[in-house]
Amino acid sequence: MTTGKVLIVDDIPENLQVLGQILDSAGFEVIYAMEGQQAVESAKFELPDLILMDVNMPVMDGYTATRILKEEEETKHIPVIFLTAKTETDDIIKGFDIGAVDYVTKPFQAKELLSRVSTHLELKKSREELEKMIEEKNKFFSIIAHDMKTPFNALIGFSNLLVMGHDISTDDKESFIRIINETSKQGLGLLENLLLWARSQTGRMEINPEKISINSIIQSVINLLHASAMHKQIQLSSMVREDIYAYADYQSINTVFRNLISNAIKFTPKKGNIMIQAEQDGAQILVSVNDNGQGMSQKKVKELFRYDIKVSTKGTNNETGTGLGLLLVKEFVEQNGGKISVESKEGEGTTFTVALPQY
Repeated sequence: MTTGKVLIVDDIPENLQVLGQILDSAGFEVIYAMEGQQAVESAKFELPDLILMDVNMPVMDGYTATRILKEEEETKHIPVIFLTAKTETDDIIKGFDIGAVDYVTKPFQAKELLSRVSTHLELKKSREELEKMIEEKNKFFSIIAHDMKTPFNALIGFSNLLVMGHDISTDDKESFIRIINETSKQGLGLLENLLLWARSQTGRMEINPEKISINSIIQSVINLLHASAMHKQIQLSSMVREDIYAYADYQSINTVFRNLISNAIKFTPKKGNIMIQAEQDGAQILVSVNDNGQGMSQKKVKELFRYDIKVSTKGTNNETGTGLGLLLVKEFVEQNGGKISVESKEGEGTTFTVALPQY
């Protein structure tokens, strides 16, 4: 049963005592008010999770108090349950029109009252979680929309120079073409990650766990990213044994390590080192991607996997990114029953460790 803070409003002390005992015995925190004006003041100060409101009270009745609460930004989302002897349909409809979420008539059954209170607290909690999720996703998509402009602006700018320029040297043309090529790859990588992430969010990304060779995945990713590492003269090596197996989905785990190793290359300086290792630890496999790159502050480490914060640092060769890859990594690792952790120190490097179920 969900518990929380409940404000009881009734002008009869005996009713307050009975209601308070019922809620207190069920683990709720209880606060009291004896008329509407006092209820409004208490609600603004205490911000209860739910209000049990009597209708007929001196000074200010329950209808008026509820109307005031629903007009205030800080209290309008607090669910109000009317608790009254009024049983006329018009009275009930009036309560709902004002903003009440439920109507319990006196005399009431304790079990029914607790059930209704718990149900509306669960609904309130679910609504708040949904609103937070929507807010975070809106911020996230705003970040992505902004960052999508970067490669397109570069593509349009340098391609315009090639189209309109008549006195561009051969060296400049080759430089522009290289920039267009690299920018196109960055844009494509962003789109691929965004599409994969969107599929995972809508439930259309199938996770089919099976026996997978970690060594095989790491070697395929190293082969794919070999040219990028060589361009920065980075030593990219693996010490993963051939007998290390995980029980996970091949495609999503391949995407995980492609992103992690690609990030390591991005943040490792020329002639740096990146090492991938794996070991068995009880019923799980621990796979680490370690680099001796620029590292991160602890503040940035804590922000890495948040939707609502833009975590994008230029690489050692001014490579750009959005942080989307790491969000995708976390999603895929958790969908495979695993966990991801980060250790980093500025100026010394970073280690990402992925824990996966052992086969």
